[in-house]
Amino acid sequence: MTPEISIQANAYYRHLQRDTANGDDSDFTECASPVGFLCPEEAPSDPITDTGGNPIPSEVNGKEIGNGVFNTTGTTTDMVGGAAQAAVEEPVFELANHFIAGTSVDAGFVKYDNRTQVGTLNPDRSVIGSGIFVGGDEFNTRLRSTNVYVGAYFSDTLSLTNELAATIAGRFNHEIIDLTDELGTELTGNHDFSRFNPAAGLTYQLAPSANLFGGYSESNRAPTPVELSCADPSEPCRVPNAFVSDPPLQQVVTRSFEAGARGEVDRLAGLTTVHWSVAGFGSRNYDDILFVSAGPTLGTGFFRNAGTTQRVGVELWLDGDGGPIHWFVKYGFVDATFRSNLTIASPDHPDAIDGQIRVTPGDRIPGIPQNTAKIGLDYHVTGEWVVGVESIIASNQFLRGDESNQLDPVGSYAIVNLATSYRFNEWAELFGMIDNVLDTKYETFGTLGDPSNVFPDFTDPRFLSPGAPIGGWAGVRVRL
Repeated sequence: MTPEISIQANAYYRHLQRDTANGDDSDFTECASPVGFLCPEEAPSDPITDTGGNPIPSEVNGKEIGNGVFNTTGTTTDMVGGAAQAAVEEPVFELANHFIAGTSVDAGFVKYDNRTQVGTLNPDRSVIGSGIFVGGDEFNTRLRSTNVYVGAYFSDTLSLTNELAATIAGRFNHEIIDLTDELGTELTGNHDFSRFNPAAGLTYQLAPSANLFGGYSESNRAPTPVELSCADPSEPCRVPNAFVSDPPLQQVVTRSFEAGARGEVDRLAGLTTVHWSVAGFGSRNYDDILFVSAGPTLGTGFFRNAGTTQRVGVELWLDGDGGPIHWFVKYGFVDATFRSNLTIASPDHPDAIDGQIRVTPGDRIPGIPQNTAKIGLDYHVTGEWVVGVESIIASNQFLRGDESNQLDPVGSYAIVNLATSYRFNEWAELFGMIDNVLDTKYETFGTLGDPSNVFPDFTDPRFLSPGAPIGGWAGVRVRL
């Protein structure tokens, strides 16, 4: 427009199709009465029916069925949106000033379908479908959702001195979530959330190669359609394969601060240039949303607002270049804790009372290690050939379902990865990598469940997700 004013705009369209198929154990058993049909384990005289309303037999073509289910889902997503903003470079009281104002609109249209087929669970944990689909809302979903996000924002940065700059900003968000149940009316509902979020910060150029920064900000997150449709403790669901009619959730509001410094040291010890950054941060989520593992089957549960949670920590980054070597060290510490007294459903917890556990302020949030680190080095053998090694380290984390931190956590781990690449020219590169080269045995996640549903002779409710074993890949990258 002019040297002082500029306008930018963009628009987009995206389409995504996602289909899944997975086998699992079932909660079905042969009916006590009438004999020859399948019933839920908790109701041995109430046969389950197919999509036509007919009782499902426990045997098809002389083969027993019903100890497994085969779930299929289809999700079609179309997204469209755009944004426009104006930037103004105009002094204020003879001080340099940069002002931005804009708006954005994003809309998503999602079609979700889910069906469950009775099957046979094999000893190798695979499931073979029988061709008979289970009827009822618990096993069939056809949901359409329309999500519209509208935002308006501004940011103004004023240079108070040559070294000191102040920024104030704000954004108003409004979100509409419209759910339509195409198999009934239970899931149909309209939700809207609005909030204005302010922010402010300072930066100070301490030296030509170092600056200080600090700031405060607020943000909000509306519940997703999955969370809104899986929030009833009396109707746990296997996310994201099932939806039920649920009470509404509150949006999550986050208040955060951050302070730190960054810069570089040229030719440290005469060997390498070091870039560095250190920052401390803290945030509190109000009406945070938590997934509670409390269903009758492993992996089922519901979402609920979980009061106030807090994350406080520090991040450190170092990297350097010297001759043929590039190295880096990244470390993060985060103390993620509950800050409210809560009573949470956890029926598989060995210390639960009436299926409930007590969470007190200071208990760590499951699934979040306090310490994580990544250390790596790349060596340029030649101008075209690079060999690299990195190590990934994580400390322990508590299991989902043990929000009260009473059980042994998932253990800490460290793995080593190797990689190499050879660049033929600007557009072609040969690469190879080996992950977990030492074939370390470790776990990345844990949850509580009823072991008798899976392994009748087991009593330990701790289910752990194993980390990936040693694996190697090689290929060619082409950039066009």
